[in-house]
Amino acid sequence: MKVLHKRNWALWSAAVLFCLVLISTSMNSGIYARFRTFVAGNDSARVAAFSIDAEMTPDSSRENAYKFSYKNNSEVSVAYTLEIALQQNAGQVTAVQLYKGSEMKTGHLVENKVTFKDVGSLAPGGSTGELKIAFVTDGSAEGSADAPDFDNETVRSAESTIPFTVSVVFTQIQ
Repeated sequence: MKVLHKRNWALWSAAVLFCLVLISTSMNSGIYARFRTFVAGNDSARVAAFSIDAEMTPDSSRENAYKFSYKNNSEVSVAYTLEIALQQNAGQVTAVQLYKGSEMKTGHLVENKVTFKDVGSLAPGGSTGELKIAFVTDGSAEGSADAPDFDNETVRSAESTIPFTVSVVFTQIQ
């Protein structure tokens, strides 16, 4: 007896169509990479001028005091922060006082530094300001190495030099 196999034409045509879909998909997949767009452009902008003039001078009205004058020549408003750092051992200096007009702030030394944040701001176009700083010293010099010695053989003075650095950081206000 002979065994006859009937072919399932629906399954056969589905398999052929599936193979054709795979082949056509692989052929068309390269097309997508061909469509690219390049864009080029440029722009220009004008940046606002940023110019601050500052000057420090000794204040003749008070001992251990200095005056800062500054002028905002910028086209933008600026805010400023002040940091005072003693370069050597603070010795008898215990604090620093900051005077802005009639307002006074006192900052105590932390690791020979004092920072006054958000001291103030200046409007654009040549507005000026002035600050004064003064060093506060400990009045009880007796018993320290810097105390005056009234022995006839040695004479030491209680006056000393305090080297310091002042950093004023100006930032633009939006």
